[in-house]
Amino acid sequence: DIRGARRCTDVGIRVLGAALGEQLQHLDIGQMHLLTDGVDRGFGFEGILALARDARALRVLRLDGCFQVSKRSLAALAKGLTTLQEIGLAGCPRLHAKEFGDLCKASKD
Repeated sequence: DIRGARRCTDVGIRVLGAALGEQLQHLDIGQMHLLTDGVDRGFGFEGILALARDARALRVLRLDGCFQVSKRSLAALAKGLTTLQEIGLAGCPRLHAKEFGDLCKASKD
């Protein structure tokens, strides 16, 4: 649980996922305002996308208050984290009902 670690960036989350990928089952990274999915930038330090790629054992992910999270994140998480059972997305203003539906549909598959 590193919730609210205000100085942690995409690079830190990417390194965390790469180092602990297969062991990490629960992660609370809510209220991390520097965490993104790269939608507004053109380089490859997207922390959430890296988690979707590397943290394959993740069952619980809390992203509450990560206001830069967008539908790109949900698509990557739905595709990459097949073991995900619970996700927290309260306070993510870039997300809309359709994206939540897409994530739920992917979880059924």
